[in-house]
Amino acid sequence: MCASLAPGAFVLLDSGVAGVLPGAVDCPFEQLLKAAKSCPTQCITLYKNDEEVNLY
Repeated sequence: MCASLAPGAFVLLDSGVAGVLPGAVDCPFEQLLKAAKSCPTQCITLYKNDEEVNLY
């Protein structure tokens, strides 16, 4: 799900899990936030100004 919402930040790997792309840092924050909130395993952590963002 995250790879479809933020294709510049995530890619679906052959193993079936998502990987983070080097360009993730350049993606709009709101796009990353939407992708992180959609993660079915809740394994994405975002930081803004060196502080963890509360996703839920």
